[in-house]
Amino acid sequence: MTVRYRSIRTTGNEGSIMAHKVYLFDLAKGFDADGRMRPARTVETDDPEEAIRLATAAVADTGRISAACIFADWRLCATLPDFFHVNNGIGRWLEQNPIEGSFVGEPTDDLDFWRELGVETPEQLAKFLLIESYSDRFKAMFGFRPVGNGFTMETPIEEIEAALDRLTSTADPDDGPRP
Repeated sequence: MTVRYRSIRTTGNEGSIMAHKVYLFDLAKGFDADGRMRPARTVETDDPEEAIRLATAAVADTGRISAACIFADWRLCATLPDFFHVNNGIGRWLEQNPIEGSFVGEPTDDLDFWRELGVETPEQLAKFLLIESYSDRFKAMFGFRPVGNGFTMETPIEEIEAALDRLTSTADPDDGPRP
């Protein structure tokens, strides 16, 4: 069921729209039978400040960094700094409001670092991260990284997403061999 409120959508899994996604977790519910903590609610919004506000409010309310996470939609970000502003919003909040024992892993916002890797736009960053995710998932499943999968920065992003979806639908990485 989708509920609209201003530019916000609360969704189940109806499919992808162009929106920043805020995953909110019910920490009291904990992990499911598969050992995964799944979002209790997903909020999609095209307003970057609203995404950051929702996520940081959940973290502040619970005192737990695992209460929320943000996935910035590269299609709504004109520049890499715009992307990092949304994606790293919880980390910036945590710097100002430390929670003992907590940290947030986030991509660096050092533009020179990304430029050296050939990443200068949000779309290129999304491709880079998808290719990296594919490689990581493949290794988790089979014990080695894929060789010659054909993905480059010129590969259409939809093709990389489809390949990652196919890979993730085949098996749980915990079922595969360990290196």
